[in-house]
Amino acid sequence: MKTDANNNESGSAESQANSANAPPNFPPAEPATGLTEAEFLQQEAAKARAAIADAFADLRNNLKSTVDPHVLTRDHPWIAISTAAVAGFAAAVTLIPSKEQQALNKLAQLERARHAPPPPAAAASDNPAGAGGILGTIAAEALKTLRPLVTALLSAGIARAASPPPADSNGHTQTQDVATPS
Repeated sequence: MKTDANNNESGSAESQANSANAPPNFPPAEPATGLTEAEFLQQEAAKARAAIADAFADLRNNLKSTVDPHVLTRDHPWIAISTAAVAGFAAAVTLIPSKEQQALNKLAQLERARHAPPPPAAAASDNPAGAGGILGTIAAEALKTLRPLVTALLSAGIARAASPPPADSNGHTQTQDVATPS
């Protein structure tokens, strides 16, 4: 008889475990009296939409509180610090090349510079005024040479005009009066 009691107890334990894993047993929805089938289905669809919206709102609130870095850092400071250190190390390893890779990049750059093709010769179409000859070249070089001088003179003139007058002057230039003999 003892085995029967054990079987009954184990059977009830199994039914309890199965009921814990099973979805809740809702009573079947019956159409209210006076509603047509189409009205009933619309009512059920509205209820389903409201339930889905509530579920998404709960999910969003739970996700915000679960993933909030301030809460995680406050609750688990050592895990937060170690996670930040690992992320920083991973970023450094990924983004910063090693000394060997830097040396190889520099060597490749030097090789490219050593074997670079010569610059193309200047064509006559590059000069909009046409081939000016030796005098055109001399004039262009003279203008290039004089450009800093002209820029400096213009800057000095603008600075002098923009500077305030001395405190002891009235803003006018002084002319010397020529004494007339009497």
